[in-house]
Amino acid sequence: MVSCVRAGGIFYWDKSDTTAVRAKPLEDLSGATLPPTVGLQVLVSAVDRHVIILGSDPIDSAGVARTSNVDPLLISWCDQENILDWEPIATNTAGSLRLSSGSQIVGGLRARQETLVWTDTALYSLQFIGPPYTFGINLINEGVGLISPGSAINTPAGVFWMDRKGFYTYNGSVK
Repeated sequence: MVSCVRAGGIFYWDKSDTTAVRAKPLEDLSGATLPPTVGLQVLVSAVDRHVIILGSDPIDSAGVARTSNVDPLLISWCDQENILDWEPIATNTAGSLRLSSGSQIVGGLRARQETLVWTDTALYSLQFIGPPYTFGINLINEGVGLISPGSAINTPAGVFWMDRKGFYTYNGSVK
């Protein structure tokens, strides 16, 4: 299990441990390379099984450590099915990208064949596209954000959420 305290640490708990064993910070896992130390939300992509951190801390300019400061528009992901490998190199699928609209990522939600990511002012679609870029991001709608991390739901009829201006739905387009 991977969990995250909003704007705080990211933790991993192995189901083979007993419930008496606490979750460990991701950066404390043996063999972990450049895992994010803080984030806003954790998701797992449905089709390709990457752990995704919304609002993670970036890798420093020397490329040897994380900054420990949340970049509120940065999305980071680990190598496919490998929660230990976060270093973006040519031989894995780990990476990151930064959103361009808004001041912070408010929340994300897995939907059909995509992960929806809301900032305070926009809705994006994050989709697996394969190597060498792994994920692509598309701006779906600017001017419609998410009011809080828990204010969106995915249903068979589409995705519904609340923004400061009202309620919206998405099933290929925003209404």
